[in-house]
Amino acid sequence: MCDVKNMDEKIDNLKSKDEICSNNLREARDKMVKLSEVKISISTAIAAAFGFIIALIWKEIIVGLFALAGLTINDITDVTGAVIAIISGIIITLVCVFGILYISKWGGIGQK
Repeated sequence: MCDVKNMDEKIDNLKSKDEICSNNLREARDKMVKLSEVKISISTAIAAAFGFIIALIWKEIIVGLFALAGLTINDITDVTGAVIAIISGIIITLVCVFGILYISKWGGIGQK
């Protein structure tokens, strides 16, 4: 013969265990780092690296122009060297800006 009272207790016990497991899984899922968060972090770091490259290139150009003006700081010694430095700085800046835009789009920066 079936013990209905005992079965009801077992069913209630199973329900509470299922709820506990469900709550634990929900908490673990909430604590996990999402792929989109990782992509945003990586793209932000890469964009910052491009920014540093731009800054370093322009630093060299500005220091070279100071040297050309008579303030010896760098190796740019004539107008041709200065023009080449400026053109290369502009090209590198454009490449890095497009890199920042691409990486930002890939990482979802600025998206809601």
